[in-house]
Amino acid sequence: MHMACTDSRTRVRHQAMITRSGGAEGFLEAKAGAAAGSPLRLPAPEIRPADGRWHVLHVRPRQEKAIGEVLGAMDIPYFLPLVPQVRFYGHRKRRVEMPLFPSYVFMYGSKEQSYRAIETRRIVQVLPVAGQEALEHELRQVEMALAGEIPLDPFPELVEGTPAVVVRGPLRGLEGVVDSRRSPDRLVLNVRMIGRSTGLEIDASLLQALGPAPA
Repeated sequence: MHMACTDSRTRVRHQAMITRSGGAEGFLEAKAGAAAGSPLRLPAPEIRPADGRWHVLHVRPRQEKAIGEVLGAMDIPYFLPLVPQVRFYGHRKRRVEMPLFPSYVFMYGSKEQSYRAIETRRIVQVLPVAGQEALEHELRQVEMALAGEIPLDPFPELVEGTPAVVVRGPLRGLEGVVDSRRSPDRLVLNVRMIGRSTGLEIDASLLQALGPAPA
């Protein structure tokens, strides 16, 4: 029993290390018996279960990579598209890989495997996918775009004029309007303070849109 748990933890750590380094092909060659494949690519046909289908997992905030590692440890194929971004921690900046679709992971498996995923308690709900071929096509397009290093925007809803609120960090609860985008992951939030309008440059990942931008 102890040896089995150790093997699972080793496999999870190995997959996480390869994911951070971006070596999807290296992971596929180095994995020893793990059928889940690489989170950076769509599962290959030979590792997809015969009775499997696509399931969209709506996961808890900032749990995308964690549930991906758990699925990999359970040999359940999945797809988690990641995009490189720069994050600011105080006066330091760090390049990290963030989910292209925050709070969502795409799993290919049987209904029984979807129940096993729910048991991790990291998932809010499993969304059924009626159009399996359509989703497969769309995910293939995403995979091709990432492979070609085409810049993709993980915050398309945060356009100029969008009302938004800070949901994390010391400014949590602060509301304002998106004034401009400095980069895909940095923007200026226009905030009313003491009767005056002030521009605040902030990390886009800290914001949540409160509604659409006015037409």
